[in-house]
Amino acid sequence: MAAASWFKYFHAAFLSQPKADRQLYRLVKKNAIARIVEVGIRSVGQTTTLIQVAQRFAPEGKVAYAGLDWFDARPQEQLPLTLKQTHASLQSTGAQIRLVPGPPARSLASIANAHQNTQLLLFAETVTDQDLESAWFYVPRMLRATSLVFRERMSPNGQPTYIQISVSDLADRVERAARRRAA
Repeated sequence: MAAASWFKYFHAAFLSQPKADRQLYRLVKKNAIARIVEVGIRSVGQTTTLIQVAQRFAPEGKVAYAGLDWFDARPQEQLPLTLKQTHASLQSTGAQIRLVPGPPARSLASIANAHQNTQLLLFAETVTDQDLESAWFYVPRMLRATSLVFRERMSPNGQPTYIQISVSDLADRVERAARRRAA
């Protein structure tokens, strides 16, 4: 599989469902995103399209993607997602893929140093504030001044939306995590 064609990009950025994903595809184009970390994978299809769009607009088409999820140990209320199938699907994009199974907070802590200069950090709806309580401490070392951090939320009608986490909000979360670690 190669980078998204112009037609595929147009479809993804302006016609795809759910509508919230369109925002991500346009941000990837606008910012030439090449380094993505996704904490909690909502859909392998959405992630594949995200990677392909990034390949279309990233410098030299090189994209690095890290996906953190429970995978085979997902809670019953989530759709099943096996590590092996996910890896095979995402590897077919040709991007540099790293999948990390396990609880998101522990996984985020274990990859933070290896994923510096992340340009887009996404947190799925399935990853709760409680899951991330201690993990926020590690996030700043992954980011740079222009990095984008988004949190997926479900609207009242059940559609996903993405809310950007501001620098000040992120700083507050990091500070609270640091205080908990010190206590």
